[in-house]
Amino acid sequence: MGNRRQQLAYLFGEGDEETLTAELRGGKGLGLDQLTRFGLPVPPGFTITSTAARARAQEGRFPQRIEWHVMRCMAVLEQRTGRKFGDPERPLLVSVRSGSKESMPGMMDTVLNVGLTSQTYGGLRREFDEEFARGCLVRLESQYRSAVFGGRNKPVPEDPSSQLWSSIAAVVDSWNSERARAYRLAHGIPDWWQTAINVQAMVFGNRGPRSCTGVVFSRDVRNGNPKLYGEFLPQAQGEEVVAGTSTPLPIEMLVDWDPNIYAELSRMVRFLEDRYNDIVDVEFTVEEGKLYLLQCRSAKRSAQAAAAFAVHEVWRDRLPRRQAIQRVSIEQVGELARKSFHSPAMTAATKRRFGTPRLFVKGLPASPGCVTGKAAFTSKEAQRLSREGESVVLFRQDTSPDDLPGMLASDAIVTAIGGETSHAAVVARGSGRVAVVGCKDLKFKNGKVSMSFFSNVREGDIVSVSGDAGQVFLGELPFASADLSKEARLFLRWTRRFGNKFTRSDRRIPFNLLKGRYSANTLLNDFYLTSAMTQMSRGSWLAYEARELEYKTHFEISRIFSCYLFLAIAGEVRFAPAYSSGSNEAISQLIKQFGFSFGGERSEKFNFASEYFNDLSLATQGEFVRLCSQVFKKRRWSSSFGGAKWAAIADALYDFLSGVTNPAVFIDRVFDLRHNGGSLFDKHIMFYEKTEEHYLRSQLDAKKRAGLCELYDALKAYHDDLSPDVRTLWDKGKTERLWKPKGGPK
Repeated sequence: MGNRRQQLAYLFGEGDEETLTAELRGGKGLGLDQLTRFGLPVPPGFTITSTAARARAQEGRFPQRIEWHVMRCMAVLEQRTGRKFGDPERPLLVSVRSGSKESMPGMMDTVLNVGLTSQTYGGLRREFDEEFARGCLVRLESQYRSAVFGGRNKPVPEDPSSQLWSSIAAVVDSWNSERARAYRLAHGIPDWWQTAINVQAMVFGNRGPRSCTGVVFSRDVRNGNPKLYGEFLPQAQGEEVVAGTSTPLPIEMLVDWDPNIYAELSRMVRFLEDRYNDIVDVEFTVEEGKLYLLQCRSAKRSAQAAAAFAVHEVWRDRLPRRQAIQRVSIEQVGELARKSFHSPAMTAATKRRFGTPRLFVKGLPASPGCVTGKAAFTSKEAQRLSREGESVVLFRQDTSPDDLPGMLASDAIVTAIGGETSHAAVVARGSGRVAVVGCKDLKFKNGKVSMSFFSNVREGDIVSVSGDAGQVFLGELPFASADLSKEARLFLRWTRRFGNKFTRSDRRIPFNLLKGRYSANTLLNDFYLTSAMTQMSRGSWLAYEARELEYKTHFEISRIFSCYLFLAIAGEVRFAPAYSSGSNEAISQLIKQFGFSFGGERSEKFNFASEYFNDLSLATQGEFVRLCSQVFKKRRWSSSFGGAKWAAIADALYDFLSGVTNPAVFIDRVFDLRHNGGSLFDKHIMFYEKTEEHYLRSQLDAKKRAGLCELYDALKAYHDDLSPDVRTLWDKGKTERLWKPKGGPK
């Protein structure tokens, strides 16, 4: 086993369970290996492990033994294809692609048709034709010069082995390209993972009239409908569909193009969805009537599609509800409550010829949602507007990985060309952005986007984008409530019942925090500053770090506040008037269910609550809070105790425990609660200082200010309290000049 761990290249279908990991072979290599083991049609190939790539990154070269491993695999490819690498008669051509543990679509280099030289060109031309051979050569030269020579116009080597090794090295080195680094920062992918490299025998979707290439999803990734969704391009090769440089045909038209291929592809995709128990994204090529699969991975999908698939899995008895909720990300749960445009206003704008709002352009609805914001035409301008707190709509002819920082800084993306599986569409869906692509009538000229002489958009103009309808409007459309599918509405009800994924398993009151001592001022500063820094850092290299710190901060503060409020409620409800009569049903239930005794000292109730409820379920803790809320609402209280203000406190905690509100909403609510005679966090042993009403109101008013710098100055004016992590992030952003006041630097 020790020797097998040193293996640096694995043929598809080779190796045991210990070596079948995404860490070693990357997601793409692992997927191709599994497809091969399933007996599906995959062009033969092999994966060079991430171990070899890490060695090159750390030492500047591959391990010496890698040459033997690669040549062994190339010999098997020759045997399985009946071709020979570098042979002038029947040449074997290969592709060299990346494949990290997590998918990084379009971020790294690819080189196709490796092995094509002046010697092998003649054999390819004689076997097929001049036009086909010439097209393959042009693609090799373009990709090789881009990946290996950095775009410089230098001749491609005539030696096939030199092409192969240079391409492998270039793909590994592209892990550290600017666009790849930006993507990893935005998605939390560690640098040390590195990438595996996949070398595979070429199949040609551009070989003739019965050839094509395409991408297909097992479900509609916009809404989760259980039908094939995707696109294909006849007589095309490699990356043309996903690159967004051409507008392909919808997958439904494959039925007319070749019904047998469509039926075969459908069977394979359904098989893979059942096998993976997930929506799958499959790349395929048809070479003169023969279907090949080139990749299978979990599909990026919209929030509606993710919720619909989770619900369908429950309906099919494949998952329990709690596990189904885990399939949908925290961000997607939030997206389900997104806004939509007011339908009558949208209809009127569609028909209006003059004035605003009016319809500007139509395209393909690639990622759902509705956004109103300022137009930007470059990645740099999108980042600038976002840092000023503006909502941004990025207009591009088409997008490339180089546009990623601007795309992540934008709320919506609009492109003139490209299909629903283009780079813009995939990034938008994967990052929760709205997208309309393939707006073929758009013209980019003289610093504006035009439809006609009388209809154009300049940078900074307000536009409204509907990713649901595939429409872009001039001006601002009013919003209405979201039009959710029945599956999405049901899913949201499930999250409210079971608690949403954001710290759902940790919503139980952590009574061990009672032993800690906290500063309310530090918590207030940390909470609002992390939220502001997350917004201001969008599109920058600090974006992921800011989002992670915001998550951590909100999580920790919500736990502190849930413990604090639970104990405070238990201490206050003891004053319930006429409690001994038992005439109130809620009071009776508190006595009967929990053995709660009214009256006594506040500290006694703190001890009772922390000991009695410590090992009880979240539902039981929530029921106690609910009953307390009923007591506060239904008894006549004096102005000094209980009553409506304490009912509001109990309701805030109950909504959090039951999953109705997320931590950010809960924390904000706690800070705005007015109780204990106006002094927040008074009479509570968890807090080592009081927050006076004057300071509290001033600090809470400061949160409404537009700029992060103003917010920081206002908060620190009272108590210069920040936790070390928040202070570190603030200093990093300040050094990079990200925290610019609205309107420019001071």
